[in-house]
Amino acid sequence: MSWPSVDGFIVNRNATWSTDTPSPSQPGSHVVKEAIFEFPTSADRLFCLSRGFGPLAGGAFCLTQSDRVRAGIVEVKVIVEYWAGNTATLDSILRVCELTRRENQHGVGILTRPLLGLGMNSQFHASIKVVVTLPIGPQSAGVLKLKNFETDMPLFSHLVDNLSSTVYFRTVSFRTTNAPILVESINVGKANISTDNGPIEGSFTSKASLRMATNNSPIRVSVCLQNTDATSFSELNMRTSNGPINGSITLGAPLSSTTSSPERGGNFLVNAATHLGALSLTFPSAPPLCNLHLLGSTSLGPVEITLPKTYEGSFEAQTSMGFTSIGFGNGMGIQRRRMGYEQNEMNVKKGWICTSDEGRWRGEAKITTSMAPVTLVL
Repeated sequence: MSWPSVDGFIVNRNATWSTDTPSPSQPGSHVVKEAIFEFPTSADRLFCLSRGFGPLAGGAFCLTQSDRVRAGIVEVKVIVEYWAGNTATLDSILRVCELTRRENQHGVGILTRPLLGLGMNSQFHASIKVVVTLPIGPQSAGVLKLKNFETDMPLFSHLVDNLSSTVYFRTVSFRTTNAPILVESINVGKANISTDNGPIEGSFTSKASLRMATNNSPIRVSVCLQNTDATSFSELNMRTSNGPINGSITLGAPLSSTTSSPERGGNFLVNAATHLGALSLTFPSAPPLCNLHLLGSTSLGPVEITLPKTYEGSFEAQTSMGFTSIGFGNGMGIQRRRMGYEQNEMNVKKGWICTSDEGRWRGEAKITTSMAPVTLVL
C-alpha cells in the first residue's frame, strides 16, 4: 500500500530520527524516538498535517512556548513511543516529513498506513505526539507575533498552553476529528476551531472573528471579543449539536487615543446554535453605545442569556410549548434604562430597552428554542 497523498504540498525531506531510548513510563518494554524540525517565526504560514489510517493515525498535538528554543525559531518535535519489538514494523507504517506549500510556508506532515495482515493493527502498540514550541518574544516588544498557524490532524487531540499574554497570531486554524480541542488561552486576529465528536474548551481573545464548530459534544469557552475597526463587525460563531454551549463573552472597544480608557461603541455579531442541548451565554461587560447583534438558538433545550448592562436595542425571546421570562439582573434604575414590550405572551416576548430614543434601534438580541424555557436577563 502506498503512502497517503499530500496534494498541494512538496516533500522536502524525511525525518531524521534520534536513537531509541527507554520509555520513561514503560522502560522495560517500550522505547521512544523523536525527530525535530525547525522553522522561522517569520514564515508566512506554519502548519502540521496528518494523513492516513492504521494504529498511528491519531495522537496528541501540543502548542507551547519556552525560552529553551532560540529566538526566531519554531521547533516542531515528533515523539513516538512503541514496543521495542516493533522497530521494523514502525518504519513501514509511519512516515514523518518536512513539507512546503507556497514560498515561505513550512510545516510537518505525518503519513500513516495500516499494517498488512488480518488483526495486525490491533496487536501494534504505539503512540505519537507532536509538540510545537514557540520562542519567547523579542525583549523590545514582549509579545511574539506570528502570521498564520494551522493544523489539519484528524484523530489528534489538541492542547494549547497559556499563550494569550505572550503570543499573538494573525490567523489560527485548528482542525481535527473525534478528539477534543482544549485551549488554556490564545490571542488571535481570526481563528477557526473545528472538530467532530469532541469538546471545544478554553479562553480565547479575538480582534476580528472567532469560529468554533463541533457536534455531539459541548462548547465551553470564555471569549474576549474586541472591535478595533469602526467600519466592520467583530464576529463570534459557535455551533454544535447534541451538546450544550456555555460561554462567557466580554466585548471590548479599542483604547482611546487620548486616555487609557476604552472608547465607546464597537460592532459585534454573536451567533450561537445547538440542537438537543442547553444554551447559556453571559456578557460580563461591553462598551457603552456598542452595537451588539445576538442570535442564539437551540431545540429541546433551555436557553439562558444575560446581556451586558450597557445593552440597548430590541429583544425577542421565543419558544414553543414552554415559558419565556425577562429579568433585570443589572438594575433598571441604576442604568436609567427604559423598556417597552411590543408583544408579551407566555411563550413570546418582544420589546426594546434603551437609555435614549436612538439606542432603541442600536442592537438586536433574538433567542429561540422549542419545548423548553427561555430566560433573558437585560
